[in-house]
Amino acid sequence: RARGLGFFGGDGLRKDVLDSMIASGKLPQIKRHLVDRGFTVDRLVSPFPTVTPPCSATMLTGVLPDRHLIPALAWYDRRTGTARLYTSVKERAINTDLGPAVATIWELLKPAFRVATVGMPVERGADFRWFHVFWPDPIITKLGLGYLGRRSPTPTVLALWYLDVDTSS
Repeated sequence: RARGLGFFGGDGLRKDVLDSMIASGKLPQIKRHLVDRGFTVDRLVSPFPTVTPPCSATMLTGVLPDRHLIPALAWYDRRTGTARLYTSVKERAINTDLGPAVATIWELLKPAFRVATVGMPVERGADFRWFHVFWPDPIITKLGLGYLGRRSPTPTVLALWYLDVDTSS
């Protein structure tokens, strides 16, 4: 029986680039630990616009922007006078702007698991959270591994979101 779950997200990473890097032997640990032991999805359709906030909200809630209410990276609602830019480190409004009737994967897992997220665009429902929009990928890994070294409570789900992956795609 599995003792935990790992979630790996690469912002902007195209599947063809990932497949090419795996096939050329550049990512042996990802191949060994994720691809060979897990599954991959070959055909996905991204919501529009194809920017991180609405796409990650769709991926982490399972519903489209008209239901999770995250329409873009930056937006303005004339009815309420609300303006949002989801790159702020101080204000993580994406978590409160998600529709209240929509559950995140972290909220669904919470009854059975302790969830830790590092760098995830959507964190609502996670027990432990670290977010900084400008952290380089090695720091994301280091923080994630730090969670696993905790004595108590140790997360049983570790979700890492890598922001610099798209520089190679």
